[in-house]
Amino acid sequence: MKGLILAGGKSSRMGEDKALLDINGLSFIEHTKRLLLSCACEDVLINHNTLTNCIPDIHTDKGPTSGIHAALSWLEKDMSTTPLLVSAVDTPFMPSSALQQLIEYGQTHKTSCYYGNLYLPVFIYDTENALNWLNTILPPKNAKGPSLRMLYNAIEAKKLDNSCGDWININQPSDYQVARRQAQN
Repeated sequence: MKGLILAGGKSSRMGEDKALLDINGLSFIEHTKRLLLSCACEDVLINHNTLTNCIPDIHTDKGPTSGIHAALSWLEKDMSTTPLLVSAVDTPFMPSSALQQLIEYGQTHKTSCYYGNLYLPVFIYDTENALNWLNTILPPKNAKGPSLRMLYNAIEAKKLDNSCGDWININQPSDYQVARRQAQN
């Protein structure tokens, strides 16, 4: 299983690149990478459009499905059809139990899955099917990209109940300040 951090957004509400924000000496990317590695990901890919050693979007400004598409396209070059555990960079303090629940359900039932009240994280079991659908649906320039909901419907991802509690999604400076205070406690 591979991990993917979606960090290709514009961070417009934050006013600066969320991926590079720091809490306790580690960037959000590093926090999220450590989280994915702790959940048995053999490798973690990072979707970001300007940082080096990251996978940029093939279709820019099309939303999170574009980042998933870029990573799946990159994996296809390696002939890898391994499942993909996808997390957003702006949820670096998600409990590992939330990811473990997705992994266990997805592997046991051989299906993609996500939490019904959230669209990320997601466990994509059949990466080849997801890539094929994204290749057919990703729009031409000046068109909006497909939503995560559309992708999940296309790959028949199962909605799970989140029994692992809530975690903070850090999108704006006030969220960042709350996260920094929580990290100090």
